[in-house]
Amino acid sequence: MNIPEFTYVSISTTGAGGAKELIAAATGKTPRLHGLYIGAAGACTIKLESGSSVGSTDLAAVAGAVPVAANAHLRVPFVPQIEGAVPGTAAKNLQVSSTASALTGWAFVSSSTY
Repeated sequence: MNIPEFTYVSISTTGAGGAKELIAAATGKTPRLHGLYIGAAGACTIKLESGSSVGSTDLAAVAGAVPVAANAHLRVPFVPQIEGAVPGTAAKNLQVSSTASALTGWAFVSSSTY
């Protein structure tokens, strides 16, 4: 069982189409989401994506887009093991974005070679 070193990330975006980088791209490493709690002020769709940087043209979906009602929350339970975390694309960043609302919350992420 592999338990990595975690990074806590505070999430706060403003307005429609906002994105927050959860972990930066690192050569030879895979970013992983271990836990997430995020709230949306208005109805929107929340996406978890991986790419070169925030707003880059090479973004790829890490998980399906999740529609969220106004004043609702999205929660991904904390999983400490790498095997149970949501992986991003190797050597790319991991980010969360919204189609139409400001987001607030937190995430636990890691980046490792295994």
